[in-house]
Formats: sequence, C-alpha cells, structure tokens
Amino acid sequence: MFTEEKVDATSIIKKSSGLIKAYYSEYFMQYHNKGFSLKNRNIKLEKMEDLNSLHVVGFQNAHKVLSKEYIQSIESSTKYRELANQKSQVLMLFKDRVDVIVLDESIFKYYKNMLIKEKQI
Repeated sequence: MFTEEKVDATSIIKKSSGLIKAYYSEYFMQYHNKGFSLKNRNIKLEKMEDLNSLHVVGFQNAHKVLSKEYIQSIESSTKYRELANQKSQVLMLFKDRVDVIVLDESIFKYYKNMLIKEKQI
C-alpha cells in the first residue's frame, strides 16, 4: 500500500529488506520472534535446522525479515508456509495442524488468550 501511495507511512520494515524505497526512521518497535510448539508434541528446537523437517507456519514475510539461518532452514522445506492472519497461526497450532509457528511472543500470547475467551481452544 505504501509503494502504491495509498498510505503515507508504514512500520516494521527494515531498510536492509530492500522491500521499498523510502526514508527510514530509527527503530521504535521491537519484536521478539520465537518458534512455538505444543508441549505434548515433545519437539526440541535447539538450532534453526531443526525446523527443516517440521510443519512450520511463519508470519507473512518472515522469510524476508528473519535471519539468514532461518531462511536457510526453511527455504527447501515443502512443509513451510506463511500466513498474514496470525490468529489463524495460533489456532492451527492448538488444533494440531502444524508442528511449530513462528511469531512474536506478545502476539502469540494475545491471540492465545483471545482464542481461549472465544472458547475455540
């Protein structure tokens, strides 16, 4: 939308991403992205390569903004996808449709609590 001049500003895009030509501010937000799995699945994530054999859903554009190690671990996986709707990500995890979801810890907690209140999980 920014590149189409439908909005005047956007956030959470690193200059190094090369996504858009713009004037970049100093950082004013920080995300703490993590991989989440269900305890009963007994999945041990010790290094990025551990994601390669698992069904993983990342947030939209995760492959563009996360580390090189993350990108290398998922780039050849046929079990990886990205979703814009992070509530759906969390629901998929709790419905056992994926092994791991990758998103910010606060966003995860927010949607988990919302889904509990809605009695979806």
